[in-house]
Amino acid sequence: MKNVLHVTEELSKKNYSISSLIFFLSEFIESKISSKHTILTTNLQKEIFKENSNVKVLDLKISKNFFEVNEIISKNIKNSDVVHVHGLWRWINFLTIFYCVVNGKIFYIHPHGMLLKAALKNKGYIIYIFKNFVIFFYKLILGLKAQFISITTQETISIKNYFGSSKIKFIPNPIPFNLSKKKSDEINKTFVFFG
Repeated sequence: MKNVLHVTEELSKKNYSISSLIFFLSEFIESKISSKHTILTTNLQKEIFKENSNVKVLDLKISKNFFEVNEIISKNIKNSDVVHVHGLWRWINFLTIFYCVVNGKIFYIHPHGMLLKAALKNKGYIIYIFKNFVIFFYKLILGLKAQFISITTQETISIKNYFGSSKIKFIPNPIPFNLSKKKSDEINKTFVFFG
């Protein structure tokens, strides 16, 4: 049985698409191989996301002791066969990646579009500088160990721009839609008179 650890900042309405993807991936992987999934998060809205038999959710409240949180992250990484990191900028992502490198664990980083130019620059110049500083740190600790997951061509290009020597697994967006298909321009008019 494979132990898969997912790490995300939050399982909440704000982060609903990534949260839903994690549960979808967990169910999909379980249908293919025998696996057990754990999700580490710093914000869990229990009224939206519930544990099931094979998905255990560990809510690491920021208010907990920093050393206790470090121990929980480290222990869960040591007990995992594969670690899937969702995102880049939060402390939980950084600590997870650090412990994966230190423990020699197989891990994948899915930036979820966070390395696109528009995403890097969307909160002003100071945050843009901070994000580039974090990218520099990631390059130092990752070396050639990083494996990225991308779901669009644009995301693949942005990952190569910052982590050119890293392996990238391209998994096309699983939502079936065709942008080139045009909708009918036919409009049905109805006139309603009042008075």
